[in-house]
Amino acid sequence: MSELGWKYLTEDDKNTILRGIRDGVAYGGPYHVEIHPADRCNIDCFFCSTAALRGTDEVPLTRLEEMIAELKACGTRAIRLSGGGEPLFHRKAKDFLRTIAASGIPIENLTTNAVLLSSYLFGCHTLRHLAGGAFDQLSRRPFAIRTYACVSCLNRRHMMWAWCSLCSVGFADLYVRLCSMGVWSDLRIF
Repeated sequence: MSELGWKYLTEDDKNTILRGIRDGVAYGGPYHVEIHPADRCNIDCFFCSTAALRGTDEVPLTRLEEMIAELKACGTRAIRLSGGGEPLFHRKAKDFLRTIAASGIPIENLTTNAVLLSSYLFGCHTLRHLAGGAFDQLSRRPFAIRTYACVSCLNRRHMMWAWCSLCSVGFADLYVRLCSMGVWSDLRIF
């Protein structure tokens, strides 16, 4: 069973969920909710599953505040922020995060785009394998040698990309925490 959010449930909650599974009825909840506050995104990933659906919509702050109050009244234990775009691109992200913090419902997961993580993964590992990793002898394939050498230049900065990706993930956690506590105001980078 996934650990995600399960730790926020009481034994009674867990037993109620298991009884509901057994009976085919939802008793209580929702215990965990995924909210998609905004559709906008700052990048256009070729692999994005929601790119064709993405627009410029976002849930109005008043509705988000109502939703958080309803979730608190229903006994929701954790929230996940995700979406078809970048969830922190909501125009009122600071206010929205403060509303969640004031409710006492923890944010168990923030799914954000991974620009720096992708640079590390694709620059250092994936592209090198695609360019030449499938061949036993690169010397017999001149084009593969040139391609491999080209993408290997990215590997010269392997540790830089590793640290950048690690720091960006850590910063996302810190950003949500400090904005929700009111220590930082919402920093608009884009």
